[in-house]
Amino acid sequence: MVLTYKKKKARNLFWYAFKYYGRAQWGERLAKLIETSLNNSPFKGDFSQVTLIKRKERVSEDSSLWKEKDMFPGYIFIEMADKKEIIDFILSLKLLQPFIGKNTSFHPLSLGKQGLRASDLLDALSKQRRAEKEEESTKRQWEEGMKVVITSGIFEGRNAEIIKVDDANKVLSLFSVVHGKKVEIDVSEDSVRLV
Repeated sequence: MVLTYKKKKARNLFWYAFKYYGRAQWGERLAKLIETSLNNSPFKGDFSQVTLIKRKERVSEDSSLWKEKDMFPGYIFIEMADKKEIIDFILSLKLLQPFIGKNTSFHPLSLGKQGLRASDLLDALSKQRRAEKEEESTKRQWEEGMKVVITSGIFEGRNAEIIKVDDANKVLSLFSVVHGKKVEIDVSEDSVRLV
């Protein structure tokens, strides 16, 4: 699978992988949010595209129906200039805060500018995931039943209880009381602290 290079102007653009935490279906909304924000910023000419990488696969072996599936769930790919100001701008977007951890950063992928090959991405992401797993192994693990306080997002300051831990995506499912009703909330691990 090859993503073609959308060239706006002759400039040095590089691919970056951006890790987000949450459900896979949020990826498209977050990518659109980043793209719209960049288009309305002073960095409009410093990026080419914001995308998810998908592949088509059959619903079942004997089916004629196809569905699209993320090749790299939890990652958004941004082709942009190598400027720290752009990265700081994206990380400061308020609507993005609930989906990124405090230590979230962009990871440059050393790929050629003629196209983005899936094999190149797999190699780059496997190195990135190894580094993330090493970092994760040094962190404290969350457990079901722990009492926490949500520290960012629209539910900031609310007490909650962990009901499910998704270590692969670093997402916690919580129960909290909102307007007198129990609701389930998914947040990144970095968006809570112990009570």
